[in-house]
Amino acid sequence: MYEFGSQAWLDAFVAAINGSKAYEEAAKDWEGDFYFILEPGGPVDVYGVRGSAEILCGVPGIERLAWYGPGPEETYVDRRARPVGVYDTSVSANYFRYSQPQETGNKVEVRWATITNGTGAGLLAAGLPLLSVNALHHSAEDMDQAGHHHHMKARAETFLNLDWRQMGLGGDDSWGALPLEKHRIEAAPLSYRFRPRPITAGDSPM
Repeated sequence: MYEFGSQAWLDAFVAAINGSKAYEEAAKDWEGDFYFILEPGGPVDVYGVRGSAEILCGVPGIERLAWYGPGPEETYVDRRARPVGVYDTSVSANYFRYSQPQETGNKVEVRWATITNGTGAGLLAAGLPLLSVNALHHSAEDMDQAGHHHHMKARAETFLNLDWRQMGLGGDDSWGALPLEKHRIEAAPLSYRFRPRPITAGDSPM
């Protein structure tokens, strides 16, 4: 397994263009349907064709989440009236204990986001142009399957979600109300794009 956030880790994704075994190893950390654009001497652009990417950061200690977008609270497409700025939180604090395990901690309209360890090393993902971002110590599957919080132990790993967007939460007039039509996602072909790169302490994400 490649060291998370290292250049070798990122280079392994580039190897997908050639179908090499290096990509097969890196793909163990990646869920989704993607293809990669590599310009000679330029950055790697990732194109998603499923609308969602969940990256498992298998190295413990990836605990800081920073983003440039609305905040500092969680935001969704129908809950986004927050000032745009650069915000920072811990991955642990990004999980809010609602009455039962469920979606929490999302950030919409994110220009860029980083997840880093205590030395400032990690991953930067820049939206082209925007992303919906989340980072938790639980996977989406963990939250879907757990009926109560005590059924779901926080993992040492970090799960980073880099999504095109999410459907709205709804509940405008009651807890059971569906999201407004404009805040839903139709079942149709889609694509989105982001640019990942390793980041270390002192690097500027801007």
